[in-house]
Amino acid sequence: MYKKGRCLCGKVTYQLEKSPLFVQACHCSLCQRITGTAFNLIMVIEDKEFTILSGDITTFEFKGGSGALYDIYSCRCCGNGLWGKPRESVKDITFVRSGTLEITKDIRPLAHIFTEFKQDWVLLPEDTPQFEGMYDLESTWPAESRKRLEAT
Repeated sequence: MYKKGRCLCGKVTYQLEKSPLFVQACHCSLCQRITGTAFNLIMVIEDKEFTILSGDITTFEFKGGSGALYDIYSCRCCGNGLWGKPRESVKDITFVRSGTLEITKDIRPLAHIFTEFKQDWVLLPEDTPQFEGMYDLESTWPAESRKRLEAT
């Protein structure tokens, strides 16, 4: 087991069996609205490495900035959004909100995306790749992560 997470009230719990494939900070206006803050710190992980341990979950459909549809999964009791899944992905992956982990301080983004919408007061580290829109997966993700993704 890599890490555990939960909703605000603690009724929905989950665990990641391995480290994420990739961690990205999305600064798009939709992620700002859905999280209520400056960006959404997202961990991408294979479905088979993501385990729901407990809780009553509800979903709603969300249309991303690209036009792609996602299902957002939230605790039915407290409403805390925990993860999302792309509807039409050819891969079985889940996008977990990093802030819902029990221990978050060691989670760092490997890229900042949609920085065109970044809040002016947010300062990004110069050593982390930044993209005004989306990145090219092949040239941005580590080789090991691309290999794991191919195996899904």
